[in-house]
Amino acid sequence: MIGLGTVVLAIFVVGQWGLLAAFFLATAGGVLFLGAGDELPRFSIRNFGLFVFYWLFLLLGIGVGVD
Repeated sequence: MIGLGTVVLAIFVVGQWGLLAAFFLATAGGVLFLGAGDELPRFSIRNFGLFVFYWLFLLLGIGVGVD
């Protein structure tokens, strides 16, 4: 896991929206899609719900922390 200090430092260095974009790119593939054997990754409604839930709290947390 990435330490909280690293995340806070990255927010100041990269900027709030740049960090969000990096998090989104890093998590979207793994969270929204599941490998289905030798087929292409399939969309998962359950993972989409977890993804939205996670990002809602991440956005609220960073928004409150920065503002």
